[in-house]
Amino acid sequence: MIKNFLTYQKEWAVLCRKVRSITQDSDAEDHVQSALMRFIEKKPEDVGNKEAYVVRSAVNKASNSRRHRSIVQILSIHKDYDILQEEACPNPLPDEIYSARQRFEKLQEGYNQLSERTRQILFLHRIEKVPYKDIALKLGISESAVEKHIAKALVFLSTWIE
Repeated sequence: MIKNFLTYQKEWAVLCRKVRSITQDSDAEDHVQSALMRFIEKKPEDVGNKEAYVVRSAVNKASNSRRHRSIVQILSIHKDYDILQEEACPNPLPDEIYSARQRFEKLQEGYNQLSERTRQILFLHRIEKVPYKDIALKLGISESAVEKHIAKALVFLSTWIE
């Protein structure tokens, strides 16, 4: 009886050490215990290496736990952010308005330098929200041509603004 207890205690320590070395998690013993309980409850008969199964299960549990903690932390940050947003003035600052106007004027200059066909396609897709397929039918060109016009326009405008 005592010999069995010592054997189980050693096996337990080995499992915990393996999980702790993989996960770097101080809760490794909790994860191993959860993994062992799941293993005992499911009694998977087709498992060849039971130790590897339990270790993998415990590592997955640790990973899920870490992910859950980070999500909770992110959500708590966003709650604080929402509070700050509610208290902030909703109006943009004068320098932000000036900067936005400058960027818009620069964009208009670049837009006017595009070919008439490219401007028309870009307008239909980005402003009117017309799908490529419908633009192609309306203008009597292929969808591929529509894609190329839009790609050309976006590349040109992004380099023009910079």
